[in-house]
Amino acid sequence: MGFAFRWGLKEYQKFENWGKPKRWNVDKWDRRMMERDSRLTGNVNFQAANVRAPTSFSTNSAWELEKPLW
Repeated sequence: MGFAFRWGLKEYQKFENWGKPKRWNVDKWDRRMMERDSRLTGNVNFQAANVRAPTSFSTNSAWELEKPLW
């Protein structure tokens, strides 16, 4: 019974990630790259290999803007 549950859970996680295995030990750099991929392609599991970024990417920033001090 435990084997079937573990197998089912693994398959469900694989289905959620579009056929890729679940990511483990994701550090700060990986999270930033996942966010970048999400902004470029709309999904954290896909990567874009285009030479130029879409025009919407120039205004779609991951950095929050600071409010002016005055």
